[in-house]
Amino acid sequence: MHFEIVLATHNAHKLKEFRRILAPHGIVLYGLSDLNMPPLDIAENALTYFENAKIKAMSLRKFTSLPILADDSGLEIDALKHLLRLHTSRYQVLIGEQKLANQFITYCLRDIDDKKARFHCSLCFSLSEGDYREFDGVMEGMIAQEPSGEHGFGYDPIFIPMNKKDTVANLNEEEKDKISHRYIASKKLLTFLKIKGLIRG
Repeated sequence: MHFEIVLATHNAHKLKEFRRILAPHGIVLYGLSDLNMPPLDIAENALTYFENAKIKAMSLRKFTSLPILADDSGLEIDALKHLLRLHTSRYQVLIGEQKLANQFITYCLRDIDDKKARFHCSLCFSLSEGDYREFDGVMEGMIAQEPSGEHGFGYDPIFIPMNKKDTVANLNEEEKDKISHRYIASKKLLTFLKIKGLIRG
């Protein structure tokens, strides 16, 4: 039994990660590019991760009757409270490229002892118009002294998960998928889908 979902993204890295997590449970996940859909023309200006994810899901609903999954994620750094969070992806665009954004963050924290941080993911899942459900996941950790690693994407090279010695970008896919914020949120989604009888337990 297969259950089809559309992920509201053109981000190939994000699509690949969600597919690794969801495919073993019989879920076929399509990205917007798979369905030849244009980029979502939306303003992610809400005050929470979930509301931003919901904006994406609602924007996509008029194009498909399939179940929709949308996410909004952010990197929260205790010592730089106003820097990223809801604006995490836009900050990278502002800086110019991800590598420079990562280097700048580690530079800002060079003389600061408190490097505690976390990745937050909010999923919005929609079975139909008007039905939008929230599933959240958080990966606690700290910011590294400097970027390290070639795996992953985004801010993975500067984030060291709790109880790990290396950045996420130094972990293999299997290791990352067991602890990531997207995995934690996705586990809650999978539980919901099993209870609903939409996927097998």
